[in-house]
Amino acid sequence: MGNALYSKVHVEKENSQRAKSEDFDAEVAELLREERELEEVVFGIVGNILGTLIMTFKAAFLPFLDDLSSYLMPMRGKDKTAKERIKCINIFLNLVVHCGRASLRYYIIYLPFILESSNDENPDVRQIAFCGLELCAEYGGYNFKPYIGEALSRINVVIMHFNALEPESLEAYDAAVLALGLVKTIAYIKLPTAFFVPFVFRKDGGEVGEVKKKVDKEFPF
Repeated sequence: MGNALYSKVHVEKENSQRAKSEDFDAEVAELLREERELEEVVFGIVGNILGTLIMTFKAAFLPFLDDLSSYLMPMRGKDKTAKERIKCINIFLNLVVHCGRASLRYYIIYLPFILESSNDENPDVRQIAFCGLELCAEYGGYNFKPYIGEALSRINVVIMHFNALEPESLEAYDAAVLALGLVKTIAYIKLPTAFFVPFVFRKDGGEVGEVKKKVDKEFPF
């Protein structure tokens, strides 16, 4: 598995250099595109295998995962595809759910990446990132508290965005609202009514005040 990840990183560096060369043309561009798609498939398979191993062996697998970390870290880059970034987040979420307190030491590594991804241009990346924030708030407890301020800020950006209720963004919006509820319970704060204004424009939203009451009831202190 390490060889597969190493090969992927190595090939990406080679392709980047080829793309900058003077001999770069349309034919080479097509070959690079095909190679890039294949690399994405390979990383998807590796990610699925890692997820299965984490779910099966839980914390006992972490020393082996640490050995692969130098290959996994580059997958968080903005130059990676949405599918690769999503897969990287999913690997961490498997740690959170299946490894208990042993996963807490990974928060400092992955949470900044998830926070950044929550405002990604791709709505699928935003959705999985907010699912990640929700899980981290639920399982992390005290360890999540240092990230509460930035989490609320990034949630606010998505909820208040003028495209928040467009069809392609709705799932990310809903995930942000759920994350907001759990972050609220961790922070022991009352949320301002402004957080709930976008609900009024949804067909099932109802009045702002009523929606706020529903969220407060579902996520009480």
